[in-house]
Amino acid sequence: MKMDVKEQIALFKYSVIAPLVSGTTEYNSKQDFFISVSKKSFRYIDGSSISISSSTAERWYYTYINHGFDALKTKSRCDNGKTRKIDSDLMKIINHYIDSHPRLPATSIREALIKNGYIVPSDVSLTTITRYVSAYKKGHDIFPKNEMKRYELEHINDVWCCDTSYSFKLLSDGGKKRTYIIAIIDDASRMIVGCDVFFNDTFTNFMSVLKQAISRYGKPKLLNVDNGAPYKNGQIDLLCARIGTSLHHCAPYEPTGKSKIERWFRTMKDHFMAIYHLTPQTSLETFKNDLLDYVNSYNNKVHSSLNGLTPSERFFNPNDHIIRLDPDFIDKSFLIEVVRKVSFDSVISLDSLLFEVPFKYANKHIKIRYSSDYKSVYVVNPDNSLTQINLLDKIANSKIKRAKPIFNTEGDD
Repeated sequence: MKMDVKEQIALFKYSVIAPLVSGTTEYNSKQDFFISVSKKSFRYIDGSSISISSSTAERWYYTYINHGFDALKTKSRCDNGKTRKIDSDLMKIINHYIDSHPRLPATSIREALIKNGYIVPSDVSLTTITRYVSAYKKGHDIFPKNEMKRYELEHINDVWCCDTSYSFKLLSDGGKKRTYIIAIIDDASRMIVGCDVFFNDTFTNFMSVLKQAISRYGKPKLLNVDNGAPYKNGQIDLLCARIGTSLHHCAPYEPTGKSKIERWFRTMKDHFMAIYHLTPQTSLETFKNDLLDYVNSYNNKVHSSLNGLTPSERFFNPNDHIIRLDPDFIDKSFLIEVVRKVSFDSVISLDSLLFEVPFKYANKHIKIRYSSDYKSVYVVNPDNSLTQINLLDKIANSKIKRAKPIFNTEGDD
């Protein structure tokens, strides 16, 4: 507890007993005064309303009379910062574990202590061990630290860094909704190769930004992303496998792993969002167009770390590291893949939309690949070829004559 807080508490205590100390109380006896205190409500230093018992008021009074104002200050515990459950011998054993294995977590240390008979599980809790281990590591500065160096990739499209940032709340469906900016930066050139604004931070929105970027600027060798839900799911893994790109997730709680895109978001907010003229009527489309104008301006402005070049000039000079992909291949690679159970009447459901599949797949589990706008939906056949399917049309089906079943009559008399 800080000294200024202790003084505030002591002053509060004195304010309660002050009438009795100064002799301005109207009560005939001290005991009557203490009883009157217990019937009142007092405003504490944090603004809350509290009540005080007569015995507490009496204790404060005699503490002040016998020892003065300083005695009213709250005293720190003599064992503050120490644990009463861990004796000196056990401390030495835990210290040895920490010094020998700095990365060993408190859970593993406690398990080792139990296994080797140093403690009984019911005597020392995990919380107690964790608190002691954290305090010891902090006091001895032995937290493992990764070496950090400022770096830059040699070639464009070696690494793309991707991330999402909060943005303004814009008008949508009669109310205001939070928007999210998803951006992708090329590490070597600092060029923003993909950027868009959405009302939702989802993997489908990220994939749409990535698809546009790859269509325009070729595929990256490695995608550097964080551990958020839009970036850590099986669909992103499948996509990277299809187009031949590696996927790297930054270590948790280490934003420096994608520092260049984080730095760009800061620059964008300082130079664009800070002075953006936002009105209650600003639409998502308007804001998106203005943001893309800023991105274009940024890509064509000299960057301080590019030796007099703009990000666009650095990216396209030379451009022999751009690996372009066939548009049809890109479309097929970015399809979302799921497994669905086909009904007896050959129908599957995708987000409440019903699609009709060939009758041969009725009552079976099949793979479906589809675009995020559901304009392209395919069945994955056993030979990995794709068969396009369409939305269910019940009226059209009512006019189609069904084929009669063919029975095998061989061997019949």
